[in-house]
Amino acid sequence: MVARPPDLVKLDMALIRNIDRDPNKQAVVAGMITMMTALGGDIIAEGVETREEYAWLRARGIHLFQGYLFAKPGFESLPEPVIPDQPSI
Repeated sequence: MVARPPDLVKLDMALIRNIDRDPNKQAVVAGMITMMTALGGDIIAEGVETREEYAWLRARGIHLFQGYLFAKPGFESLPEPVIPDQPSI
């Protein structure tokens, strides 16, 4: 039986933090992007907190994100999401 490759890989927030300024983290994520592209899978970046982190990841083709940049957790309510590429409504 042949193992099926993963459909989705989640990048931990420790790897995402300050990725726009850290060449070591950039190298690791670039390798993950290459691998998942070859496998036909997708990547989600967890813990995105700054526009700079978001821009770096987005420029490299990642399009699934989680983090405080988009919405803060809410208590007994749904938070209002923010999408950095779009003007406020």
